Amino acid sequence: MPKSEARFFETETYNTDETLFGTGYKGFGRVGVLAFDPSAMTNKQRVNSSMFWVGRIREILEDSHIAPVRPERPIPRPAVRNRSGRSTMPVPRSELERYAYTMPSSRSIRFTENSENIDDNSRLQRQQRQYEVGRAQTANNAVMEYLYNISEMRPLSIWWVILLLITLAVLLGPVDYKMLKSKDCLPLTWLTCSFWIMLFTVGAYYGVQALRGGKMQLRVVSVLDGIESSNQAWSTDYCGLFASGSDDYEFEGLNDNQWWSGIAPSQQSIGAYNREISGRKIYCFQHDGGNLPYSLLINIWTIQCLLNESPLEQLPFNAQVERNGNEVVVSIVNDSNTPILSGYALFGNDRGINFGSVPANASKQFRSQLHTMKLWNNNIDRYQKYRSAQRSRSVSFKSEEAFFAQGSLQRTQTIGAYLARGAAMVCVQYDKAPVSFAVKDRSCSYDHIQLARLVVFPQEQ
Repeated sequence: MPKSEARFFETETYNTDETLFGTGYKGFGRVGVLAFDPSAMTNKQRVNSSMFWVGRIREILEDSHIAPVRPERPIPRPAVRNRSGRSTMPVPRSELERYAYTMPSSRSIRFTENSENIDDNSRLQRQQRQYEVGRAQTANNAVMEYLYNISEMRPLSIWWVILLLITLAVLLGPVDYKMLKSKDCLPLTWLTCSFWIMLFTVGAYYGVQALRGGKMQLRVVSVLDGIESSNQAWSTDYCGLFASGSDDYEFEGLNDNQWWSGIAPSQQSIGAYNREISGRKIYCFQHDGGNLPYSLLINIWTIQCLLNESPLEQLPFNAQVERNGNEVVVSIVNDSNTPILSGYALFGNDRGINFGSVPANASKQFRSQLHTMKLWNNNIDRYQKYRSAQRSRSVSFKSEEAFFAQGSLQRTQTIGAYLARGAAMVCVQYDKAPVSFAVKDRSCSYDHIQLARLVVFPQEQ
């Protein structure tokens, strides 16, 4: 039986109300306990037990109300326990199902046909289809679009090329002719033409260097996630390092438990026979629990994008939420030396409140009425329209897009499941938070967007 302090769980019972199988949340994951020994099954039972085991795996890997496949025996509604451990009214399964189709977690397990039963024509038709990248890669593209959004990475205007060509044509033509004719040195045209071409070649190189060079920049978008009264906290950093010169660069201030990897933009639609050919060289030192880069090769006028994932001891802030009907009181304690720029508290059914800034190393209380906040749904719609928006540049980057990128999407899905069961999420954005690592022995400017999310369990008044 679940412990008295268990908050959100689901159980399947016998007719005698004895628990057969139970699932519950542990941090940002889910665990399941099966109340019998599978080794006691006979060989005949094992052969015909595929659907049974798929059902158990489904309960752990996804919410049972997402892409529901109804078992033969109805499952009791999940009981929800409050902070004091006392059972409250269970959440109606219909409410969970209704919210499931609007929240961003939609993973499901499905059976497919045996490949031996698919004829050659059907297989050929499938191979000729176009495939779209998933939500995580699309969100990655949105985040990296922000990392790339610096003046040094923008294409040069065609008017610069036209101006240079016109200027070169004027110098090689009438200017060169009149200058040599006035000195009666027309046979030296070959020498003056070579001079002008060399001058424009050197000028074009240093001109582009002046326009596209600039100072080294490290741009970071970080997402910190935690759960109230728990040591479960994780950090995901999306980094872009720009350098105007080709060289090997190193980071300093890295922790041993960090895991770094390279990321790159991906095209939205991929054909069955098409492959994206792109690669970046990142030399890492890999050990138990970490993968640290020790050499980043960056070519001239390019940017290198990296993904960093690591556990945290605690979040830089703490929050408590009290709810009295439609009124919400949020108490924020900012333990960081950086002020909080703004934030919001989000509940189930897309309801929440916004709140303002909190000074560094200070606490503040906010009181407001719940209102509709379709933050996550709006982002899902944005992903579907991202390809056209990327061409038109009509949609600017929103920090919430990082919640759906690789490294953060699974935690976002788990947070959505918490919200569906009565929890709340407090999200804050820090104002120019310092980066925990730096470029070694280099002069570099830093641009950091830091977001922190905390799952809390509201106190009902």
